[in-house]
Amino acid sequence: MATKILAEFKLTGANVNPEEVTSLLGIEPTESWRKGDQILNSLLTHKHDGWLLSTREEESLDLNNQLRSVLDQLKSHFSKIKDVCARLHLEAEIGFAVYVENGETPALHFDKDIVQIAADLNAEIDIDLYVFSSSEDDSKP
Repeated sequence: MATKILAEFKLTGANVNPEEVTSLLGIEPTESWRKGDQILNSLLTHKHDGWLLSTREEESLDLNNQLRSVLDQLKSHFSKIKDVCARLHLEAEIGFAVYVENGETPALHFDKDIVQIAADLNAEIDIDLYVFSSSEDDSKP
């Protein structure tokens, strides 16, 4: 199995209807939720309302590749995103889930234009790193 990366752009806020966000942006999200909705198949619940556009988990060793896929879908909407965030008091986040397999660590580097986009959108950047050891490593003392 190889290292996989999922990239996402998330908008969250209090008392915000995700359907309104979709309508204002004119972009269908990958996922949306309301405060109190269950998170995946866990007992945890969402603390805020949210709207999310993401890639699938894809084999990769560079975060920029997956993020560009998301940003390409958003780039013609950046000014709308900023307006909607200001109007609805939303927080923006660029996030990653990185599943490291067999010691194949991806590049954790952001190109200048990505850093500028994050700054322009007033977006935080979050990287969740999950490292899995191979069965050979598990057998070593």
